[in-house]
Amino acid sequence: MREFPVHMIVLCLLLLLLPGMAASGFYKWTDSSGKVHYSDKPHTQQAEEMHLQKYTVSLPALDNDELSPAEKRQKLLDAMQEDRDARNQAAKKRKQERKERELECKKLKIAYKKDSEARALYDWDENNQRRFLSDEERAQHLQDMRKAMEHWCH
Repeated sequence: MREFPVHMIVLCLLLLLLPGMAASGFYKWTDSSGKVHYSDKPHTQQAEEMHLQKYTVSLPALDNDELSPAEKRQKLLDAMQEDRDARNQAAKKRKQERKERELECKKLKIAYKKDSEARALYDWDENNQRRFLSDEERAQHLQDMRKAMEHWCH
């Protein structure tokens, strides 16, 4: 009986493990100094799981014998252009979403600074009269704003 070389066995094992490694999650978190980290394990409770998008390209069938080589080439070029357009559109969408997140983050930071430096905070009651927040309500309001900033400013 013929024996397999060790490197072939190792290669086969690695190939079996790859799908599991690719399916495992990736996490993103920010440390206390503001530095963003990425890892395959969550290092803090605030670590956000990142979802990787699967990307597939579907090309038209080119095995049709009725098409000339020039027509096949054009069909392939058209499919490649459609794919390029789809990727550009997705990139534009991501850029717009990033701008919206940055704007919301900036607004929250300004509001948080203003509210945290204010001597007193108030809300409006049902009679349209000012109602000043208690110390506990103020602390909860500021905590809610910090949570919102963690969400929008990562």
